[in-house]
Amino acid sequence: MVVASVAIDGVNQQTCSCSRYYRAPELIFGATNYTNSIDVWSAGTVMAELLLGQPIFPGDSGVDQLVEIIKVLGTPTREQIQSMNPNYKEFKFPQIKAHPWNKVFRVHTPTEAIDLISKIIEYTPTSRPTPQAACQHAFFDELAGNTLIDVIPSVSDTRPIHLISGDIGPFEAGVPCKVPIWTAILMKRKHNCHIVMPKWMELEELKKLLASEAENDGLAELLDHFFEICHMLVREKEYFRG
Repeated sequence: MVVASVAIDGVNQQTCSCSRYYRAPELIFGATNYTNSIDVWSAGTVMAELLLGQPIFPGDSGVDQLVEIIKVLGTPTREQIQSMNPNYKEFKFPQIKAHPWNKVFRVHTPTEAIDLISKIIEYTPTSRPTPQAACQHAFFDELAGNTLIDVIPSVSDTRPIHLISGDIGPFEAGVPCKVPIWTAILMKRKHNCHIVMPKWMELEELKKLLASEAENDGLAELLDHFFEICHMLVREKEYFRG
């Protein structure tokens, strides 16, 4: 699946840079000067699709795509359209009210997931959270704050890493320490530290967990493939080393 391309602030880009289902509305409105907030939108639509089991905005064309977005978000205001593309002059849209997010998803969808998606899938590009802010949303609290893994820093760092839950560190080279997963990834990227893959992240352990908690065979098969892909990507990117 191809989502948004890398965008550099202040640099004109091509308007057709993303698969239609995941395309941010500013691209549909013809914007050529956009930021990586289009990638944030794309990530939100992928997350919504995982929860719904189907694309949230399945348009067959640019116009149809906009119609699908309006069905959920309602008709954009003049100010919202201007924020997406200041050069867009057509404002003749039927007035449609936004559809409540809690009715877009199934009854038992986690409220934190709905809240995060509602903040990401937003007309005004500057109102969407940054990727880092999105990762610090309450939806990821269990992953970011409570799950610790072993890390062996390759260099000493006297400066603590600042997290929303508090400071972590400083670190001493060669001395093992336990940190949240997201912190471990930051340390890996910054200092090429050694991350010890925990047993629960081994593919077979993930499959055991899946088998014990999946509600039905269809979900089990879907998540089985999802875990395999995630495991492959983790190995490929070498964020974790066993």
